[in-house]
Amino acid sequence: MWKSVKFIFLVLFLISNYCYCSETENTNKDCLADYLKKNGILDSSFQSQPYTNSTELCDQFVIKLVSDFNSDLSRRIDNENLMDHKTCIEENFDKFGIMKLYLKAVVFNLFGRINNFKRKSAVTTNKLIMILDRLCDVDIYGKEFDLIRGSESIVSNENISCIQKTYFEANILNATDFNVDVSKINAENCSADDFRDFPIPSVIDPHYFGLPSNKVKKCYKKYFTKNQVSLRMATSVVFKNVDLSASQVESIRKKYNLWMTENQNAIFSCINKHL
Repeated sequence: MWKSVKFIFLVLFLISNYCYCSETENTNKDCLADYLKKNGILDSSFQSQPYTNSTELCDQFVIKLVSDFNSDLSRRIDNENLMDHKTCIEENFDKFGIMKLYLKAVVFNLFGRINNFKRKSAVTTNKLIMILDRLCDVDIYGKEFDLIRGSESIVSNENISCIQKTYFEANILNATDFNVDVSKINAENCSADDFRDFPIPSVIDPHYFGLPSNKVKKCYKKYFTKNQVSLRMATSVVFKNVDLSASQVESIRKKYNLWMTENQNAIFSCINKHL
């Protein structure tokens, strides 16, 4: 008899505990959805129930999410031995709106729209740490330019004039800066398609905590094509064997550093516009 009573109490306890947890989860997701809608982070058309519980409890839930993310970020930066850039990396996370992105992803996860969220969140955070750490060095792409110029050339000498002409005609670089008369460049039967069709860098889910990214890809593809990023990216390769003065090399180097920084900023701009 007593065993039966204990069993009944156990079942009732488990049921009540499940109901409480389920109710809390529903309350939390409605709270966060409502909070993000009010702050213009989540589209108003996102389907959720109006949050009617305590505003204070909702604020506490959001504050805890932010605090937990920042603590995890700090730990991951330390684990990567990037303490010297820690403040800069954290500032870049703020600059590029990563917290808003994360909170939006949490909502999608609470509503069952992201699979393996914990893993995707970890992958995204680690990847962003490495990307944003690079941006802490204002000359990072200049150093990349130097590294590529020091590598083996992939451009044959007979194609150099052809490709240079493409750059000047596309206004990627100014021919007068190189004392070149474009009309006198002998570039018959040549093609720079290999450099025009440079593959668009993959802009994929790991950057976004698992949020859907089709619109981001379309946005970046448009920027990539409009700004001739493929040719810009190949500049260090195309002009590596050309006889240039130190000032001309430095001019291209500065442009390359600027272009690649703008390109990285464009990726985050597309992320913030379309996620």
